[in-house]
Amino acid sequence: MLSVMAAVSDREEEGSLSWVDKVDARLTALSRRPILAAMASLIHPRVSVDPAVCGGRPVIAGTRVRVSDVLDMLAGGASVGEIVADFPYVSAEDVAAALAFAARDTDHPVVTAKG
Repeated sequence: MLSVMAAVSDREEEGSLSWVDKVDARLTALSRRPILAAMASLIHPRVSVDPAVCGGRPVIAGTRVRVSDVLDMLAGGASVGEIVADFPYVSAEDVAAALAFAARDTDHPVVTAKG
């Protein structure tokens, strides 16, 4: 965002930027954050990604509980019930969403050689 605004500022000083370009550049810079949140909600509605929350890492929506934290707890042997008991603002559905998000995130296309 800063680079866009710096470029706009430089061009404004030169007088080469029209008012339409100025408005467009500012709207583009300001609209990136909602677009990132919308993209995350398309991936999974219970998981959000916001650069202003936990450094942009995927979290359970509306919390600061990272998907990686949920996965670490499960890998460490915690049950879904224990996670929900420790974090009352996280539901069993949120834990399932973290697993689904991670599964989708680690999926990759399989490449086969033609012979």
